[in-house]
Amino acid sequence: MKQNRIARVWMIVLMIAALASCTKKDLPVPVTNPNHPQQGGGHQQPQRLTIKVQAIIRIGDIIYDNIPASFTLTSYDSSMQPHMLNVRLKPGVNEINIPANHVRYRLFVKEWNQTDEMTLDRNNIQEDVVYTLGGGRAAKQLKYELNAVLVNGTYRAESKTEYRYDALGKLVKVLLFRKRTNGDIYVAVTEDLIYQQGKVTETIKKDESGNEISKLYISYDQQGKINSLKHLRGTEETIGTVTYTIKPEGVETHLKNSNTNGTVDYYMLSLKGNQVKRSSVASNNINEWSDYGYDSNINPYIHMNWPDILMSRNSKNNISWTGKEYFSGNLTLDPVNYRYAYDSEGYPISLVKEYRSAQTGTILNTTKTTYHY
Repeated sequence: MKQNRIARVWMIVLMIAALASCTKKDLPVPVTNPNHPQQGGGHQQPQRLTIKVQAIIRIGDIIYDNIPASFTLTSYDSSMQPHMLNVRLKPGVNEINIPANHVRYRLFVKEWNQTDEMTLDRNNIQEDVVYTLGGGRAAKQLKYELNAVLVNGTYRAESKTEYRYDALGKLVKVLLFRKRTNGDIYVAVTEDLIYQQGKVTETIKKDESGNEISKLYISYDQQGKINSLKHLRGTEETIGTVTYTIKPEGVETHLKNSNTNGTVDYYMLSLKGNQVKRSSVASNNINEWSDYGYDSNINPYIHMNWPDILMSRNSKNNISWTGKEYFSGNLTLDPVNYRYAYDSEGYPISLVKEYRSAQTGTILNTTKTTYHY
């Protein structure tokens, strides 16, 4: 018994000595972080959450899901005091940090004079969901455009193209006006569009005297995509077959045009709704390769459902630059620089286009087009 008491006394003495030898920094101190309040179970509540936001606007039948937009986040704290954040969304999905300890959030998007918003409570926030805002509206109708060419520093009027629609808003006639040397205005070319089941199945071009210039017949597959074309001009008949292939880099459209002069194979690569590459391989060895860049605004022609033999009006946005290579054949005058002015709804109101000689690289021609809706 006496020996046990002596052993306990020595144990207490040793513990006191060990504590006495520690400095202040060696002693365990409770750690608190005022910016990360403690939750039950030892878990910490994050100070901020990350949500995903994307601007998507429907114009007519076309979805624009790769556009920038103005974004305002209004979050409300526990006292319902508002806190605002304004940012510019990039095209595609954006990550936005929001205060985690607020109780309500209002998301607001504006682009092309189109606004959309949603309100979320804290309990409804999901970090793995993409919140899409933008809404939609009908496409504006392009009524006419005026074309001019730069001559000695001044733009000289060249032509006017007028577009006419039926009561349902479908394009039914295109008229090209030109000016004679005496100043008289005349209709140089008309093009009539004929529909079946809501699709253009035939176009007819005529000259100023009403004589037929050409006809184009269009056929569609079950998905509503063009799968064949037939172009008649005088005694020449060109047959076009169209196929589509999904590739890692985009959707490739193969258009094969055949007539008595030979064949031309067009390969067109589309990415995010825009044709970014086009190559042509002809049986007479006239081959070309073109690259295209685009802005993020509205191309009015895609909303007109106006087909042509080269399927050139199918991009959602407007061309901002082009590059072309010739592997053989005739060199042409190519547009290289594009300068647009836009209205508040994202439609072009003017375009200045510069054309460069493929042989010398010199700018030889400048045109200006104004668009009227």
